[in-house]
Amino acid sequence: MIAVNVSRRARPDDLPDDLRGTCEGWWAGISAATYLDHSGSLLLGVKNNSVIWAGKITHATRREDRRVRFHTTPPTSGLLAEAGIVIGAPAPAWATWRPGQGNPVRIARVARTFVDITDTATHDTIGPFTLRYDPTTNELLVTVPAGARLVVVNGGT
Repeated sequence: MIAVNVSRRARPDDLPDDLRGTCEGWWAGISAATYLDHSGSLLLGVKNNSVIWAGKITHATRREDRRVRFHTTPPTSGLLAEAGIVIGAPAPAWATWRPGQGNPVRIARVARTFVDITDTATHDTIGPFTLRYDPTTNELLVTVPAGARLVVVNGGT
């Protein structure tokens, strides 16, 4: 997950689309490996150490000045719940800032990528992998490119 501090950028009267643009931003100090590794992860907008917005990262764009803009789609409530994120609640401890702190971007190294497949959205992409869900047969097809490795662990219920 990636959190961005928008305390100075976000205004109280911002609408959700305004917040999305502010949070996706053009952020400095993010390596190419970092933004490529987080496709499929969550981007959190944090203001005054509370989560005010969340989006699922689909991809990122890098400008010549090396600033990165994240592109997102709205996450489902299930995806937020699985990640333990509640809009309006305090941000996770790793995603808080003290007044005057510099770097407005924080990255949580999570060992898990969240997959957001529902009956209405039947496919997703995580890095080089493509997942397709067939709700009629309840089957999940995972396409693994040559040279890549996929490990499946049954998490149980």
